[in-house]
Amino acid sequence: MEAVTEVGSKAIDYLWNVILIILLCGTGIYFTIRLKFIQIRKFGEGFKLVFGNISLKGEKGKNGQRMDLKTGSFSPWIWYRKYS
Repeated sequence: MEAVTEVGSKAIDYLWNVILIILLCGTGIYFTIRLKFIQIRKFGEGFKLVFGNISLKGEKGKNGQRMDLKTGSFSPWIWYRKYS
């Protein structure tokens, strides 16, 4: 029984360490090429969307209330609270 457990443990370690890393890197490279390096091309636009309307005076930016729907990590919750 210990031999089966040991073989299973080694198989799981191999699958989760080697194959998963290869799949994640391969998928990232595939989508980077397929989407024509969108991470680099749209970096400025993404930066402006996230940080473009920050003000030291506490004023809202030009995008208003809907800005949090684009960039917020809790956007479904925010939408529910504001629009329901």
